[in-house]
Amino acid sequence: MKKTQLFASVAEFYDYSMVNNCDYEGWANYVTNKIRNLFSNGATGIDIACGSGYFTRALKKCGYNVCGMDISPEMLTSAQKITAKEGLFISYIVGDMTTFKFNAKVDFITAINDAINCLPPEKIVKTFKNFASILKRGGLLHFDVSSEYKLRNVIADNTFCEDDDDYSYIWFNKPYEDRVQMDMSVFLRENDKYIKRESQLIEFIHTKEFLQNALTEAGFKVLEVEGDMGKYTETSHRIHFTAIKE
Repeated sequence: MKKTQLFASVAEFYDYSMVNNCDYEGWANYVTNKIRNLFSNGATGIDIACGSGYFTRALKKCGYNVCGMDISPEMLTSAQKITAKEGLFISYIVGDMTTFKFNAKVDFITAINDAINCLPPEKIVKTFKNFASILKRGGLLHFDVSSEYKLRNVIADNTFCEDDDDYSYIWFNKPYEDRVQMDMSVFLRENDKYIKRESQLIEFIHTKEFLQNALTEAGFKVLEVEGDMGKYTETSHRIHFTAIKE
């Protein structure tokens, strides 16, 4: 199943659900601080796999000239609606992170919330090289992945659910040797009835060492590796990477 199909059915509920189930404000502050360490207001950037645009909007509000890119037109439609409602102007582009091209070099690239987990191992170096081709020399790449520990010990073989006034979902997770298959059934309220939508996502397991080596091969210098927005440990659920193009 292509990623355009994955999120098409749940785009309208994605931002509401995620923001209400995660400290997105704290996470956005963490990301913008990484950019602020190297670049002042006015720096240019691309938020890759931006989804419904939460982090794109956070970067824009901090004064960065940022655009959002995602492979799902449905997610970008959701992003555009929310952006207009918040009185912001942001360009959103449909594209594949492994192959897309941009008409100018940028200062930074972000890829937040498991974007890199969506890539199989054989596409990682190619994707990082594509990122490098779009960045200026000294440009920053910041991304995160769900860790091997999280995918194998927290997500795999577990079922999650939530019941809200406007939506409910059931989320099943089937493990394989190098990935987890995530199947979600979402029930969205429309007036006095609920409409069922379904989606499927594959997240690949990438180790910290594999990603560090891939970054080096693609021409990046790794500046920092953190876990859960703090010190990395073997049981960190999320790993954050900050690197610069050499």
